[in-house]
Amino acid sequence: MVMFEAQGVRQETMRRDVYPRHGMMAAANHDELAAQKYFLGLRAYANGRLMAQAVEACNDQIVPQMGERDPENGKDRAEVLRKAEQLPIFQNWGALLRASQELMWDYVADTVDRQLDELEDKFRSIENPAGSLTLHPQLPNPEYLALVDQHIQPGGYLHDAGGEDVRAGAIYDRGAVLYGLGRAGGLNDMRGHTLCAFIQDAFGEMKPKRILDLGCGVGHGTLALTDLFPEAEVHAIDIGGAMLRYAHARAESLGKPVHFHQQDARRTLFDNESFDMVTSEILFHESSRTAMPAILKEARRVLKPGGAMCNLEVPLRYKGMDMGSVVVRDWQNYYNAEPFWGSLGTVDLEKAMADAGFKRIVKGFQPRTNNFAGERGRLTRQDPSGGMLSHWLVFGGHKE
Repeated sequence: MVMFEAQGVRQETMRRDVYPRHGMMAAANHDELAAQKYFLGLRAYANGRLMAQAVEACNDQIVPQMGERDPENGKDRAEVLRKAEQLPIFQNWGALLRASQELMWDYVADTVDRQLDELEDKFRSIENPAGSLTLHPQLPNPEYLALVDQHIQPGGYLHDAGGEDVRAGAIYDRGAVLYGLGRAGGLNDMRGHTLCAFIQDAFGEMKPKRILDLGCGVGHGTLALTDLFPEAEVHAIDIGGAMLRYAHARAESLGKPVHFHQQDARRTLFDNESFDMVTSEILFHESSRTAMPAILKEARRVLKPGGAMCNLEVPLRYKGMDMGSVVVRDWQNYYNAEPFWGSLGTVDLEKAMADAGFKRIVKGFQPRTNNFAGERGRLTRQDPSGGMLSHWLVFGGHKE
């Protein structure tokens, strides 16, 4: 088998099974692991050398033809992208990245489906849970999430066959490890630890007793909160039932007490002023322009006076970026089922927080860390333009 040069992929990930291990992670056999390692190399090659060449070609060949364009203007970006798509290097890069994404889900589904009965048995057999799970199967899916299968995961995050179904969560968990090229930390929780580092840096005086984590997925970031605040009662919501069953079983396998709820972040079922802190991790790049302000206002509603909302997002700030770098990211809108990717890159986060009623707003970039309690960098207000390999976008504010 030909292995593409996998620059940036942790080599231990290339040599053995994908390393985040817990009681619910679907383990790959020899052939499945070989296919997944092939994907790791393919994606690293597409996102490394080929993408750099696509950006350079766009800036050198397309931008001079089209004149000055505004990277924050959606129409300008779309016009440049349409032109860039005529370049052979751009076509090669895009086709390879799309194909690699489809391969990833196929390979992961093979692993999960072979063990799905066993995973569902583990969910069924939970006894004396440390946390809880509350589902509302009749809850309608938000229309903006039902538009696409997110990240082109077949069925998206919302697919739920009912009963003890955990398939969407199991596929997402193992797929997220591969998607991050092995950089996501020992339990795929690097983003959660980075969010916790932001909380320590910007809201270090807070000792929350009740925390609500919005859009928790399978709990990658949620469980880091239980480590930072071991005395707190942690609640987490998401819209997908199968994701939440898996999240609950995953947390229980790790002995982490989290109360998972199937709820819409725009309109939760919690009482006014019932939490000391509300958090989110990579939620808003999956949210529409109209959903984001509704979610922020809902977060403020459930916060107690003196509470805080703390968020971590993909580092997308289009202002000041070269057009080639912008359009390869906007490509995600059209071909990777990320329709709100461009919206996040241009929204004024500080204004959005202020419009929702938050005060003492903080926005910056947090260095990635795999262990918030260990050696790490500190919050900076300047965009390092290093992307998620080095920093993540963070923002938050207080309810006064």
